[in-house]
Amino acid sequence: MPEDLASRHVRVTAVDFLATNPRLPSGVHMFDFIEGDPREYLRHMERSGTWADHLIILSIAHAYNVNVSIHSNRGHQYDTVVSPGDGADEFPTIHLYHQFDLHFEAMPQWQM
Repeated sequence: MPEDLASRHVRVTAVDFLATNPRLPSGVHMFDFIEGDPREYLRHMERSGTWADHLIILSIAHAYNVNVSIHSNRGHQYDTVVSPGDGADEFPTIHLYHQFDLHFEAMPQWQM
């Protein structure tokens, strides 16, 4: 699958997950973390070229049942893992690189 189609698929899956599952199992409502109308936020996040934010990363973790390991260009002390829930060791892990104040990029396995 071409990379642009794969990224589009992940984006649509994450937005669909968030739209249909706005409340986490812990009871936290994810739309409490955005300003404005949730429908407009979802439309914006669905657009190609829109950079993912923390809610979309969390939605990816939940939609795909994966840990999302985020590696920062600011150093390892800023690295973090977003997990879909308890038992993080049971889930496969995908890796993203975060360019501080810019964007996330997928990291091929060989770069680790």
